Amino acid sequence: MTGRLVTVLIPAYRPGRILETLGTLARQEFKDFKIRIGLDPSPGYTMPDLSFADLDIEIVQHPARLGWVGNVNALLRSIDTPYFVIVAHDDGLSPDFLKAAVAALDGAPDAVVAHGTTEHRGVVRAGELHTTASICGSPFERLQEYIRRGPDRAELGWRGLIRRAALPGLPRLRVRLSDGQFSNTLFSLELLLHGNSIFVEGIRYIKDTGPAGFSRELVGRPANEKSAMLADNLACLAVALAESGDRLSPAERETLLTDYAHWLLMLQGTWNVLVDENDSGGRPFHQLREPVARFVARALLSSVAEEPRLLN
Repeated sequence: MTGRLVTVLIPAYRPGRILETLGTLARQEFKDFKIRIGLDPSPGYTMPDLSFADLDIEIVQHPARLGWVGNVNALLRSIDTPYFVIVAHDDGLSPDFLKAAVAALDGAPDAVVAHGTTEHRGVVRAGELHTTASICGSPFERLQEYIRRGPDRAELGWRGLIRRAALPGLPRLRVRLSDGQFSNTLFSLELLLHGNSIFVEGIRYIKDTGPAGFSRELVGRPANEKSAMLADNLACLAVALAESGDRLSPAERETLLTDYAHWLLMLQGTWNVLVDENDSGGRPFHQLREPVARFVARALLSSVAEEPRLLN
């Protein structure tokens, strides 16, 4: 481990608001941190000058285009501090975030992640605040509670301070055959295999939700492509649960996989993976049997496919 206590990982592929992101880090009350930026620029984009007074910044220029999952995983492999946090290149942290989150983890050795409220800014979801309480209990109870709350509303690992020593092996986002949709959601879920989450009152992860981001592009894809992406996500969870060892019983793994599949299939509106309509709930079961079977088949096929090394 290095002399720093925290590493802030910033995967960057478009210049956007990265200077504003660095500005929020420069205003942190806690100063014992370094920043590692992974540059994976999109074609046609040029990164601005990222030198910033009074910030310990390391820039990693990837020799080949990795995509967002590959970029994040390359950064995760480089962690050499007790704590780390992933901050998207157009997001930010409230000034007290690192100070309060470090204190929370220092005072709770059984916790793997400390998180606050997510504040949405930008033209799409401006003003929305999302908060989820601490999640404690056995590994099975923690994972089941996370799914019960709705993973899209209970994000914590992607927007929280994480204790590196709590994670066996190298932390990574999982993906097999897709663009990694909801890979960050699975990352949050997997954290709970290894410890509790702590909600820290008052601190905020500031999320910029613009109209042209990568996630907005994904939700605009046709239903069959979205179905394949989410089935891939389900397959990754199946592999993760299989690798959990004796932390979970076979019956608990089956329950969690069922609950997560149910959540994915219940996503309506832009993420309805069964049919090109906002709500498939009114359809009789015989009309949904084939698309549900196809969804599960895609997950099974993804689970036995070789994982691309670039995203490993």
